[in-house]
Amino acid sequence: MLVDHVRSYGNMLSVQRQSDYPGMDILACWPEGYFPQDAKYVQMAARKCGSNGFMAEVCPFDNPEEFGKAPFDNLLATMGLNYISGVRTTQSYAEADFSAFGDGRFRDFLPRNQDMFGQVRKYFDRAQMRQLNAYVGRMGLLLDGLQNQCTTVLYFGIEDVQAKYTPKHDCEVGAQAIGCDLATLRLLRAMLDEGRDFLFADAEDLTEIARTGRLGGEEIRRILLPGLDVIRPEALTALRQLKKAGVCVLFAEKLPHIDALSGQQLQLAGEFEAVSVQEAVQIPDAQEPQFKTLSGPIVRQARYRTKDSKSMFFLLNPGRTESVVRLPGADARRCTALDPFTGTITQERLNRDWTVPAVRGIFIIIEE
Repeated sequence: MLVDHVRSYGNMLSVQRQSDYPGMDILACWPEGYFPQDAKYVQMAARKCGSNGFMAEVCPFDNPEEFGKAPFDNLLATMGLNYISGVRTTQSYAEADFSAFGDGRFRDFLPRNQDMFGQVRKYFDRAQMRQLNAYVGRMGLLLDGLQNQCTTVLYFGIEDVQAKYTPKHDCEVGAQAIGCDLATLRLLRAMLDEGRDFLFADAEDLTEIARTGRLGGEEIRRILLPGLDVIRPEALTALRQLKKAGVCVLFAEKLPHIDALSGQQLQLAGEFEAVSVQEAVQIPDAQEPQFKTLSGPIVRQARYRTKDSKSMFFLLNPGRTESVVRLPGADARRCTALDPFTGTITQERLNRDWTVPAVRGIFIIIEE
């Protein structure tokens, strides 16, 4: 959460940017408990660092009992959620049963302090480990060097948290300080419930978008801001320029009313409009191709430009049952479908229904 970024680092983004290759821990390793904002925050740091992605250390330490109910499916879903959010390298503490490796000569790893680190949990057999490694390897191969192409950004309003957080000698952060976190989560989850992808952008990014019209090489056409009280003046300046240039600028729930640097009151009513979270996410971008989920769990999706300049979609189903999706208005052009779980590659037509298996993803490369 942003309040933890502020409490521990002032701004964790500034710390991540000191690394050539940022990284993070993923502790909640089942799809229903996954925190989607965490990886998206680090994705922003990786973009600013100019790296091809970031590293995730996958540690099913947060509620291991829940992870252990279906470890193979849970790790498949977690890896997909990681890679669609910008992860490109993985270190994992999800243990296998190593007794079958090396004809039984491979000694099981035991933690030095099992009271602290818990008992060894032999989650996967050898065949499952081969399948997991193949799945992650194929996702990494397809996504290496590629960044999510989005026309929508969600504002990273850490200045609101910085203004409201008061250091204390305990773990209490106060309800006021987490207001931006909760507002950001409401907006983020509503975006994901609509199957929409986005990038986080801070005040520095908004200034760049106002100057070039782009972020990560993609033209930005929509900027969504969570309910903030405090905003940086350079962000507000950029938003005014972007709105004047025809970019859709939407404040969800309320308008900010305090300048982060001067502390002066802002009067933005009439200049900008606050809308509900649902209104903010449901305003479509007619130029943004978007697969629609026809049945089953909502499919997450991301769009990329391949190294040979083709459009590629990553369709990920984190749910427990299969989903069916379709690209509205698609024509009969040829496309290539790749299943990173099975390794199969097929030639298809774009104007069809696509089945996305439970807890897994597929890739579609469009011939243009």
